[in-house]
Amino acid sequence: MKWGIFISLDLLQFAGILFLGHRLLALEASTSNEITALKFTIGGLRKNVEEGTARNLRSGAVPFTKIDSDWVADPNALFVFKKGVVIGYKNPVCEYGAATLSVDEGSLRDNVDRIGTNCPSGAGSVTFGRQNLASGAYSSVLGGSGNYASGDASSVLSGMRNLAIGDSSSVSGGNSNQAIDPSSSILGGVQAEVPFTKVDSDWIADPNALFVFEKGVIIGYKNPNCDYGAASLSVDVGSNSWAGNPNGIGTNCPSGRGSVTFGYTNVASGAYSSVPGGGISVASGLMSSVLGGNNNKAIGPASSVSGGSYNQATKNFSSVLGGNRNNATGAFSSISGGRYNEASGHGSSVSGGNSNSCDGYFNSILGGNEQKLNFNGNMNDFGPVSTIPESSPESPFSCKGQMCTTERRFTFFKKVEVKEKLTFPNSSPESPFTCTGQKCVTDKNFQFLKNLSVKKKFCAKRYCN
Repeated sequence: MKWGIFISLDLLQFAGILFLGHRLLALEASTSNEITALKFTIGGLRKNVEEGTARNLRSGAVPFTKIDSDWVADPNALFVFKKGVVIGYKNPVCEYGAATLSVDEGSLRDNVDRIGTNCPSGAGSVTFGRQNLASGAYSSVLGGSGNYASGDASSVLSGMRNLAIGDSSSVSGGNSNQAIDPSSSILGGVQAEVPFTKVDSDWIADPNALFVFEKGVIIGYKNPNCDYGAASLSVDVGSNSWAGNPNGIGTNCPSGRGSVTFGYTNVASGAYSSVPGGGISVASGLMSSVLGGNNNKAIGPASSVSGGSYNQATKNFSSVLGGNRNNATGAFSSISGGRYNEASGHGSSVSGGNSNSCDGYFNSILGGNEQKLNFNGNMNDFGPVSTIPESSPESPFSCKGQMCTTERRFTFFKKVEVKEKLTFPNSSPESPFTCTGQKCVTDKNFQFLKNLSVKKKFCAKRYCN
């Protein structure tokens, strides 16, 4: 009985194993059939998509035809791109203009992504090549590297670092060329190093460069009537520019060599002269200068007028500090201010006041009104009268031997004052005369303080018998 039971258990286990094996084979076959069915379904869908695309292409819904791995555009279709077209790579920092075209091979960024380098930012602009910029409307850079077309309708054909700045300007090639003026053109070649850098609309000079202008420099407008001196400088706002006229005409004239004029309608005609301010003033003397004011003149060598109006420094090293209508006519003379003053003596000076006159060596008047100082230092005394030889035809006297007589009348135009009338007897010790009979002589000098007229004959000193 035990053997029968054992045999039955073994048969049951074997039968279970066979059933499980059969079931496993059945499951594998079913799974394989499902995978095959799924692949068939996917294939059918792909075929349907391709057939649908082909139908769309044939019907004109998409203007391209796929040939192998290429897409061929409909040869009868006109393609309109209102914003623009980039062939290659887009420049992420470029603001592309309307209706622009860029062929841009690009460059690696961080050795990972490739980005564009050209920038057609002007409306209707075109850029080919590498690192080229076309910012002017309708401008183009058709090749090369580092080129810039900023003028409207400007163009750079090729080359490196070329600039087409003026409207309708062009550079055909070469290196570092610049077409700046409107409608200018450069065929090619290499331009000399340019000592300026363009920043926005400004040109910044090389801070390490020394600029040498042998003829001169005008800042502002040129005076067409001025013969500019060598190494001259003029800052000239022009006659019409005050009213906003961009075509102003210069008014200053630094005609002397090494001369300088600023201000308005000033002339520096003396060598090394200058008029650095004011208006309608003249520095005509060698090394003379008018600092400011109006209608002033520095005429003498090394003379100067600092300001005021209608002042003149006419002799060498003379100067007028300011005031109105003052004249420094003596060498080394000076007038500090006031009006209608004159310093005519060598080294003389008038500090101020009105209508003062200072003559003589190194005399000085501090101020006041109508003060006169002569060459001897005497107030209101202008010294001896000029002498004329007796034999001169201009002499008012007729001389015979040591006696000279005249019939002419003399008028003294300076103010003469007699404070009191003096009469001395001939024998008086106070008498200025020594008399013998009807003849009186004297060795003293006389000053007449009132108008004096000589109507009768008189005997001049040292010529009487």
